[in-house]
Amino acid sequence: MDSRTEKTNGASASAAAAGAAGRPISGARELAEWAAEQALRAAELREVKVGTCTGMAQVAVLPAGLQVVNLKPYVPEVPDRKSGDTLLLTVESFCRLVNEQKEPESRCFGNLTMEPYSVVCRVDWHGVTSEPAGWDEYTITLQLRASKEFKAWAAINGKMMRQGEFAEFLKDNRLDITEPNGAEVLALVQNLETTSERRCAGKLPTNNGTSIRFEEDTRTSVNGSTVTIPDRLELRFPLFDGGTPIPMDADFKLRVHEGNLTFGVRLIGIDRTVRAALLAVANQIQDATEIPVYV
Repeated sequence: MDSRTEKTNGASASAAAAGAAGRPISGARELAEWAAEQALRAAELREVKVGTCTGMAQVAVLPAGLQVVNLKPYVPEVPDRKSGDTLLLTVESFCRLVNEQKEPESRCFGNLTMEPYSVVCRVDWHGVTSEPAGWDEYTITLQLRASKEFKAWAAINGKMMRQGEFAEFLKDNRLDITEPNGAEVLALVQNLETTSERRCAGKLPTNNGTSIRFEEDTRTSVNGSTVTIPDRLELRFPLFDGGTPIPMDADFKLRVHEGNLTFGVRLIGIDRTVRAALLAVANQIQDATEIPVYV
């Protein structure tokens, strides 16, 4: 087959392809124009709309081997749904933000049994059984952190401290004492003195002689005057940052050993008080947001 035969067969094949596409081909020039048109059409950037639950998203389908185009300048400036996690430290700010963002399907879940205590509002959670599920991508978290007052008293709970050390503690925390007056307790601790006297309490004959029993009579005084030491303190402070101060009782202990004084405080029913405060937080959130807190 010579070259003229090959050219004729090629042109015939191209014409046949064009004819199959529904377009008649009358000559070589028209065939070339048709091929160029098809190439340009294949390289066009085409937009395809994809349906989602929240609206319409836009994507671009590019022919294989071409560069990827950033579509950011052409898409909306805001996302199609909310996402992320916001951390807050006070009940008031948590309730305020939840009320701004809540949806009918929003739910709150609390971890009130172990530290760190927290309440999480899952804003786009699931509705009731008959409603579709949410994306669950947007949460607001309340982290309940112990207040500095609570941490200070909890640190000395059940410990005995030397007189000077305890006086320094009271200087920083006496405002938490409501009964008796904190300043009076501080003055008492700073000025308290002890005197000890040993007196014979009895004699008992033994095989080796006579055993004499002594008893120690200890008196506490301020500037030589005998005083009464309180055995209980009434405290008032918030358990959590930004929380409402609540009352708390504490045993006030005084020990004398070889003329030296030691002091201690034991918080009464601290575990029960913390549980009650956590339940109060859950109730406060429910009342303020009208969203139940599941624990």
